[in-house]
Amino acid sequence: MLAKERFVGLEGSHFTAVSRARHDASDESIGPVNLELVEVADRSTESLDAFTLLFLGPRVPAFAQGTVRLVHQALGSLDLFLVPILSPRADGSHICYQAIINRVRDAG
Repeated sequence: MLAKERFVGLEGSHFTAVSRARHDASDESIGPVNLELVEVADRSTESLDAFTLLFLGPRVPAFAQGTVRLVHQALGSLDLFLVPILSPRADGSHICYQAIINRVRDAG
């Protein structure tokens, strides 16, 4: 299970996007594209456990939204749905990608 605590403290570290993660066919190569984790933000509410991850990557090569296989030295490999977004952190040579992770909290 993806937990915010796994990413807190990793801001500034680098992830490598290596492929589109597909579960029904072979992986489609998109990389490697180096992404820097620039923000881990808590978005939780009383009933929802949620957080966002913001990555900064090069404008070229860029990739469209979708599930991407990322590799990190400490976390290993993981699949995240990344969406390119407008952000003040993005400049002419960089683009931001956001992952949103949320789940309903247990009632008990």
